[in-house]
Amino acid sequence: MAPVGITRAQTAALAKVPGELVNTTLALDRGRLVYDVEIQTAPDTLTHVEVDAGSGKVLHVTSGPERRPFPRGVAEAP
Repeated sequence: MAPVGITRAQTAALAKVPGELVNTTLALDRGRLVYDVEIQTAPDTLTHVEVDAGSGKVLHVTSGPERRPFPRGVAEAP
C-alpha cells in the first residue's frame, strides 16, 4: 500500500490544477509508485497530474484534448 492515500493525492492534484476530478489510478512508473489523477479542466480538456505516492508531491502535469470515445454519460449501444 502507498504511504500517501488516494484522498491526499487528489487534494494535492486539485490544489495544483483546479477542475473536476475524473479518475485516479495507482501505478508503478519507472520503479516509483505514483497516482495518475485525471482532472477535467475545460469541456474538452483533460489534465493528468502525476503525484508521488510516497511523498504526496506533484511530479508532472500534462494537458490535452479529452480522448474519450463518447461524451460523458453516453454509453455505446449494444
